[in-house]
Amino acid sequence: MISLYNNNPNRRLKFKMNISGVESSSIIPRLVIESSDKSKAILVNGTIEENVCYFAIPELSGFDKGEKVKAYYEAIVDEEQYSKLWEDTVDVESKREIKVSEAVQEEETKKKTELQAEAMIEEEDDEEFFEPLRLINKK
Repeated sequence: MISLYNNNPNRRLKFKMNISGVESSSIIPRLVIESSDKSKAILVNGTIEENVCYFAIPELSGFDKGEKVKAYYEAIVDEEQYSKLWEDTVDVESKREIKVSEAVQEEETKKKTELQAEAMIEEEDDEEFFEPLRLINKK
């Protein structure tokens, strides 16, 4: 069983091959990773260099941590011959995890409105207050 990440790019997978009777350039290598119910799948095209096939595996973002999925390496030769060369179970892992430990809804607290007033008594000069009245009454 191999492990692949769902939230981080994965390392390349490589397969050593014995090729006879055909040129490696006429082989189409593919890696298929699919869920057990076949509702999710990723198809990765490979490259062959000197009888070694390489697959650059992306992160398996559509798969859940702990999910067991199937992976198989298939080769198509000249669009006529199909061969399943390798198959295994893949354990999906998460490299980084962030979890909520507790969700709490805060209650809105209403602030009390406070108004303050201070009474200040000023004494007025009665003469000045009544002066305009005196001018009016001087007829």
